[in-house]
Amino acid sequence: MSDDVAEKYLDELIETKKLDDFINAKDYKFRKLGLRFQHSFKNFKTGMKEINHYIIDSNGKKILQGTSSIDKEGILFNVFDVSFDYKGQDISKAMYELIKKYNFEKIECSFPAKSMKDNYDAFMKVYKNVLDNKVEAALSTPAGKSITKIFENKFKPTNITITEGKNVNMYWEKK
Repeated sequence: MSDDVAEKYLDELIETKKLDDFINAKDYKFRKLGLRFQHSFKNFKTGMKEINHYIIDSNGKKILQGTSSIDKEGILFNVFDVSFDYKGQDISKAMYELIKKYNFEKIECSFPAKSMKDNYDAFMKVYKNVLDNKVEAALSTPAGKSITKIFENKFKPTNITITEGKNVNMYWEKK
């Protein structure tokens, strides 16, 4: 490994630790449970970035809670799968807060009815009851609420589609 590569790797490790410390210093509910946040970051030669989000339990066990990727066009895609025991403990908020530190232009979201049930159900409830308003429905989802709050209302839902296969797809673009 060349000195330049080693130095870049060390810089990324130090920055990753600083970002984890930043998240863990916040008053998230999971911190009151004795859990800590940790992430890993990988830059690919293709220009894609990958971020893995973990919770560390009181025994030091590292539990994957989600993965984010940012492609070379600046589109962020997340797959958050917060453990059942930790739902409602601000873990998704912490993951979005971390992602905020990375550069991207828009967020791609997909809410399949089977695997993203909370978001899908919240969207469909509002969509069916508020005159087919897809934007209001997107804003009502747990993901929409987190995106709006964490990114300080700087993104808006666009290109919202509902597929016959029971998926809701959309982008959140910078205003």
